[in-house]
Amino acid sequence: MERQDGIVMRKLNQVLRKEDCTYLVLNNTKKIDASPEDYGYLKIGTFGDYTLYRDTGALKQLHPAP
Repeated sequence: MERQDGIVMRKLNQVLRKEDCTYLVLNNTKKIDASPEDYGYLKIGTFGDYTLYRDTGALKQLHPAP
């Protein structure tokens, strides 16, 4: 998931979805190869050196459309 040159979002996303993680916190000082938004994460906010994201795909599973 993390290489010397940064975080591989595709691999991180696979692990997060497999483990049913609804939230993702990233350290802004680390490099990342793709935007979490490209993988269905909604940016909640930035707090110091960290950004909090929510997995919109996980929310759809919790609250399916009628």
